[in-house]
Amino acid sequence: MSFLKKTLLILIILVLIMVIGWVGLSIYGNLVNQNQQPSLNMPNIKKAAYSVYIVNTSNLVLTNEYEKRGDTYILRGYWELIEQDWQYRSTDIILDQVVFGEIIIKRRD
Repeated sequence: MSFLKKTLLILIILVLIMVIGWVGLSIYGNLVNQNQQPSLNMPNIKKAAYSVYIVNTSNLVLTNEYEKRGDTYILRGYWELIEQDWQYRSTDIILDQVVFGEIIIKRRD
């Protein structure tokens, strides 16, 4: 077998090993992700009437009151998801679209 054929054979074997490993890790990751149960104790609408989604970080927080000043939102107390449990923070948080990117606020129904 020539050197070129041996090198090509080794490269093909390495690529096959990497593809099989990638497929295996993808399947494992999807199975592990399915076992995580979403939090069911979300605050009711009277306590948190608005959902605030920060697109760049994929974070969702809930609030009952907010103020908009230009490209900045000020949430007056908010709920955040910590380890599958919604926790209330009584402090204000300032979300600037220049820093955080797109922020979507919707009234919860």
